[in-house]
Formats: sequence, C-alpha cells, structure tokens
Amino acid sequence: MGSSSRSARRRHAREWRLAVAAAVVVVLGVAGYAGHDVYQQAFRPDAANTSADVSAVPTTDTRRQVLVELTVTSDGPFALTYRDADGKDTEEASADGRPITVETVGRGDGPYLQVWAQTSPTASFVRCEIAVDNDRRSRETTQGPAAATYCAA
Repeated sequence: MGSSSRSARRRHAREWRLAVAAAVVVVLGVAGYAGHDVYQQAFRPDAANTSADVSAVPTTDTRRQVLVELTVTSDGPFALTYRDADGKDTEEASADGRPITVETVGRGDGPYLQVWAQTSPTASFVRCEIAVDNDRRSRETTQGPAAATYCAA
C-alpha cells in the first residue's frame, strides 16, 4: 500500500508541474501578444499616432564650444598625427615644408587636441602651436634632423 500512495503522489506532482508549465506558457504568450499589440500601436503611422514625445531626447550639445586651431611648421618635410577630444586620430603630411593648419570645434573644458609631429632627416626643426579661441595654449619647438614634438591643449 505504501508504493501505490507513493506513485499517486508522483503522478499528482507530475500533473501539478505540467499545469504550472502550461499556465506559464499561456501567461507569457498573452503578455507577448499584448506587448506586440502595444508596439504596433505605438509605431503605426496612422492619424491616431502622428506625434512622438521627444522631450527626453537631447537635441543639441549644450557644452561650451570653442575654436581650436592647430598649426605645425617646419623648414622641411614633416608628418603629424592629431587626436581630437573624441579620440579620433587624423594623419597629415607636408612634403615640401608648407605649414599645416587645422581648425576644429572643441566642446566643454578640454582637453581638445593632442598633436605629435616629426620632421624628415633633411629638416632642422618642427614647431606645433595650439590656440583655443585665439589664445595660444601650447607651443613646442624641437630642433635637429628628424626632430619630433608634442603639443596638447
């Protein structure tokens, strides 16, 4: 008699687990369908939904904006790499020693720009300058063949 009551308990537990699993499937199915319906209503381009609430979406960058100007000069060929505040690297070169000037907009309180420059072995110096809103913040000059310099502001 003990084994038949045990098997009845097992059968009852199995039926209970199946009932719970079926209820979970039904609840999730209804919730999923309801969520799909809400999604369809929210994004359907009909007359009932012609405007979107964009009050929480920032439309402009409100940080202070400044003009950042970089100038690199040398008496011979040189190359430079500058990194903006977003971490984007840009490479430029002057094959004949003409100055390279870059203007960009900086936001916030800085740092705005980092610059690495190096001349060829035939040049005798390299100079980099960075101005922020026409105020020189950094100026470095290195002399010698294959001279390298770094500026940041």
